[in-house]
Amino acid sequence: MSVKYKSFIYVIFLIISVILMLVNINLKIHNQNSNLMEKIELEKARIEIKFLRNQTSNLERELENYKSVKDLTITAYSPTKNQTDSDPFITACMERVRAGGVAVSQDLFYKGWTCGKRVFIRGKGIFRINDVMNRRKKNQIDVFYFNTKQALRNGIKKAKVALLVG
Repeated sequence: MSVKYKSFIYVIFLIISVILMLVNINLKIHNQNSNLMEKIELEKARIEIKFLRNQTSNLERELENYKSVKDLTITAYSPTKNQTDSDPFITACMERVRAGGVAVSQDLFYKGWTCGKRVFIRGKGIFRINDVMNRRKKNQIDVFYFNTKQALRNGIKKAKVALLVG
């Protein structure tokens, strides 16, 4: 092999190595940006949840007098394909999933418990309806958690739930 040919092969090898390094750096930057955006969204949701929890004390006392109160089954879900449809990060209300969101069973949905309305769950706080459950579920609310372990810890409970007005 001639020296020119070896030099040419070496230069090509260097160019490919540089390209692969740049692609790897670009992927790392993209992943860091995605993680940062997720952290920002999560922090915004935490702030909103904290605000909503502060409003729950009066609702706990007034719950018995509220007109639209139901005893419902409370479960939890997380964004996994076996618990959602094909896109676990988009809800039936065509929104991105978020902490502080709940899915309602279709029987409740057709009784006015619709997307964008808020519900108060005794012992948990105020949540925003942003998803609808499979039609086989009845009289049920599914609280959203990003973390599957947290969702599993929630278990299945019964609780008084009020549909909030306004």
